[in-house]
Amino acid sequence: MQPTPTLTALAILAVAMEIYAWIFDDTAALMAGSVLILFAFTRGLAFQRVLSSTAASVVCNRKTENLILRQGGSTSVETSISALIPQGAGLELIDMIPPGGAVIHGDNRVNTEGTGGVHKYSLSYRIAYYATGEFRFGGIGLSLKDSFFSARLNLTGNDFRKPAVYVEPLNQFSRRSGLEGAGEVEIEKITPLKGYGIRAFRLYPDGDDPRAIDPKMTANHGKTYVREYAGLAGTPFLLVIDLPDPEHEFDPRAFDQMLGAVNDAIMQGLVFDHACSLLLISGPNLIKFVPVERSTLHARRLIDEASRIPRVQSYFRYLEPSSARGIVAKIDRESAGLVGGKAGNQAEEHFLRLIEVYKGFLGGMRTPIFDMQVGNVIRARKNSGLYIFSLYQGDISHLRTVILQSKQAGCETVLQVPSALQDGGRSGELSRIRGIDTMVIR
Repeated sequence: MQPTPTLTALAILAVAMEIYAWIFDDTAALMAGSVLILFAFTRGLAFQRVLSSTAASVVCNRKTENLILRQGGSTSVETSISALIPQGAGLELIDMIPPGGAVIHGDNRVNTEGTGGVHKYSLSYRIAYYATGEFRFGGIGLSLKDSFFSARLNLTGNDFRKPAVYVEPLNQFSRRSGLEGAGEVEIEKITPLKGYGIRAFRLYPDGDDPRAIDPKMTANHGKTYVREYAGLAGTPFLLVIDLPDPEHEFDPRAFDQMLGAVNDAIMQGLVFDHACSLLLISGPNLIKFVPVERSTLHARRLIDEASRIPRVQSYFRYLEPSSARGIVAKIDRESAGLVGGKAGNQAEEHFLRLIEVYKGFLGGMRTPIFDMQVGNVIRARKNSGLYIFSLYQGDISHLRTVILQSKQAGCETVLQVPSALQDGGRSGELSRIRGIDTMVIR
């Protein structure tokens, strides 16, 4: 039980009056100070009785959508709380979530002013679980405040902590073959880190490492030859997380699968590479780029915060400038291979018309900021692998932009598709993306 600023001021006034009465022998001041002290004491006793009666009147009934779910998944919670609220008091009720969980939608608390009598309140929110094991809710937090006192109680009885939710370990994310390990690949270049493959042989110069001498080449040619090893290059893989627009509906099961796979990918990155890189986007909006992430908890909080940000910009059938130039070049090649005749003339006119249409707006096309941002991130990091997590709903022109930038940077790209999507993601806009490895999240 804590005093409010009003009671603190009242206590200071009472003490000041008592000191004044003692110094100047003023009976009236002595009586007034004593009355204030007695008033504060009686109000404290009354507040204690009200707090006890309010806590005793609290009844909680909680229901969850799922009692068993996978790590990284979420479930909806419906909590009904009834309590006796005293006249003129302020009351806050908090449904305390289990450890290892986070509220991702809705609110788990309610504030109200007391009007007397029993009142019933309903809380509806969605909670995501990031730890594994069996978890019970923390109970009900009760905060009561009047003009002179405030207090906080945690009701942690068995009835306030039901039900228990079991979170299963998750193992959904799989790397593409060839991208596993420490995130480094052998390349035909000399780098500070040497690989195991031999890229070439050369004559031994003075001062070279004698351990690289190749005995067979030396014996065959009568000259000292050394091995030149392939170099190791690459950084921890990049996770591109395309979050859905919170203002539009999306498949919650597919979203849970996606978040679960992201969670597992982050943990694998910490095991194999001791770090991972995160690129959080929502459509053609780059929300945050984390070059090196070594904390799973921090990464989960970033994703949770980013998932609540609405989309500012959107693409619709966006055509990247370099792709438009490629289409014009393809039309030129096809038109050059036409044979004569009536049908050929008609087709040639059609191609010429297409070239005219494309060239009409090609000169005015400008590279959007999102394309430049993604290109700078991928080229700067030179990641060994790039994994895209998305629900692939609506227009996915921004994902084609990410894939194009990844190809231009020579980075391997893999699409992670939730199995909960309709037809496993094989239909719709995703079917337009070809030539990219796809892995199904299960």
